[in-house]
Amino acid sequence: MNNISHADVSPTELAYAAGIIDGEGCICCKMKADLRFGVTVTNTSSVLMEWLAAKFGGYTGVSNRSLRHDNNHKTSYHWELGCRASRNFLRLIFPYLLLKRRQAELVLESGELLVGNKFKRHGISTENRMQRQKIADEISALNRRGKVAKKAGASRKHES
Repeated sequence: MNNISHADVSPTELAYAAGIIDGEGCICCKMKADLRFGVTVTNTSSVLMEWLAAKFGGYTGVSNRSLRHDNNHKTSYHWELGCRASRNFLRLIFPYLLLKRRQAELVLESGELLVGNKFKRHGISTENRMQRQKIADEISALNRRGKVAKKAGASRKHES
C-alpha cells in the first residue's frame, strides 16, 4: 500500500473507493501506545473487502459481531488500513470524497505533524502530541452518531 500510485489504480476505482468510504467506511482514531489513525470498512460482502485489500492493501476479516453467530443477520466482514497506509490511501481518494472529506483532511494534517519524528511516541514533541489529540477529538466529534450539538450563539431559523 505504501507505494500505490495513481498509475496502479484507475480514477474510476479511486472514485468507487471514496464512495465506499463515504457510505460504509470509517476514518477513525485509536489510542494504543500513541494515537493512531486508520480507515475501516464493514460490509456483508466479502468480495468488496477482498477488492479493497487487493487494490489498496490492508487487512480483512470477519467482524466480531458475526463471530457471535446471530442467525438473524448476515455475516459481516471488515477491511482495515493502519496509520501510514491510511494516509497514503486518503491522499489518493481525497479528490473524490464528499461526506468524510473533513476527517480525511484531519488525518492528512496529523501525518504532517509526524514528519521527521520516526513515528515513535517519545519522538513527537508535546506541542505536536497535543495538536494530534485535538485532531483526534475533532474526528471523533465528526463521527459521532445522533444529532450534532449546535455551537453556542448559532442562529435558529423560525418557521412561519
